Amino acid sequence: MLQKSLSKKLLTNVLSVYFLLTFVVTCGQVIAEYVNTKDYIRDELSTLQKTFSRSLTRAIWELNTKQTITTAEGLLAIPMIEGIIVRDDSGEIISQLGRSLDIHKLYNQQLVQEEVILEDTKSGLFGYTFPLIFEFSGRATQVGDVTLFSSREVVFSRIMISIYFLIGNAMIKTTFLIILFLMAFRKLLTDPLTELTEQLENLELDELEGQHIEIETEEHNELKVMEQSFNNLIDKVVQYRKELEHTQKELIISNEKLDHHNVQLEQDVARKTSNLSQAMMDLQQQKYELEKQKIVLTEEIDLRRSTEQELITKQTESQRYIDELSLAQERLVGTEKMAALGGLVAGITHDINTPIGIGVTAISFLQERLNKLESAYTEKTLSPKALEDFINEAKQSTSLLTTNLDRASELIASFKQIAVDQASEAVRTINFKDYVNEVIRSLHPKLKKHPIL
Repeated sequence: MLQKSLSKKLLTNVLSVYFLLTFVVTCGQVIAEYVNTKDYIRDELSTLQKTFSRSLTRAIWELNTKQTITTAEGLLAIPMIEGIIVRDDSGEIISQLGRSLDIHKLYNQQLVQEEVILEDTKSGLFGYTFPLIFEFSGRATQVGDVTLFSSREVVFSRIMISIYFLIGNAMIKTTFLIILFLMAFRKLLTDPLTELTEQLENLELDELEGQHIEIETEEHNELKVMEQSFNNLIDKVVQYRKELEHTQKELIISNEKLDHHNVQLEQDVARKTSNLSQAMMDLQQQKYELEKQKIVLTEEIDLRRSTEQELITKQTESQRYIDELSLAQERLVGTEKMAALGGLVAGITHDINTPIGIGVTAISFLQERLNKLESAYTEKTLSPKALEDFINEAKQSTSLLTTNLDRASELIASFKQIAVDQASEAVRTINFKDYVNEVIRSLHPKLKKHPIL
């Protein structure tokens, strides 16, 4: 028995979507009707201003408070007006009737100079404030202002009939659609599925041949395709049953032949068993001889293994001696490099000391001449000749100092590059001529002792 009908579930989903859509559309129509009616009431309040402002302005100008209150009461009698506030030119309230907002809090006792729209969402009140202008002898004077209030209830009272009509229209359309859907689902889905279920439950599995299901529908839809597919399945099952019966008969015949072959096989096995017994005895004798040979071979293998182990031990010792010799060779080569580098450092140091000594001498001479020049300047005995001599000597000293410092810098840079090349195995691109010159410059301390061109 079905726990949940597919057609009911589908109908429920479709109607749920329709209900939700209808509800949203109806709510939108109600909101639109509310906004339009509210705007219409505001327009009516603006129209009332043109109707009664003249009489109310004259009453305030003439200080006729009774006439002002009477006019306000007359306006309050209009159904769409919930409240009214009239103020004079000083901002004092002359008349306040019905529901209203706090004018002093909104305007701080100041008169409005132009039309102002008011709205309070919490209380539902909305209003319209406009000034009262009295014209006398061509001059316009503001004598006060008036605020008219209406409310949300007034708007709802006007649109209530429209709301009832929208809701009734939605309910009628929804009811009609539900009935239409129920009839369509019952005719197109529920009844054919029920009929199909009953035919499947009444189907005799033992006598499938000639049994087909039929769905009463004039359209070639999914249910008709299901009917054809299920009938084809029944035909295939019937065909498979026939093939299975034929296969079973062939299997019985094959089993009988197999039993006959088993009897012959047992006779052949008994006959060959006697021959195998003699062969087993011969194999036992051969096994004994093979075991004797295995013992001899095992002893020989053990002897070879011991000899192999001795050879591996000696090979390990030889490899260790070779590693020690390689390590000693590397240390010797490193020592020779360090010795060569030490000799090179000594020569470079001697060559560097020469330009540095010359530079120190030039600096000392320049300092001495500078002190004398400072003394002459302090004692005010400095002559142009002395200043000219100092400038010439300073130029010679700085030229000598620059030449020797450049020489020392070149020697240090050359030595540094050669030292890096000796200690590093990195590959770099060089200018062969410059590189040879650097090597010659670094070896100059040794080469100058020998007659090498």
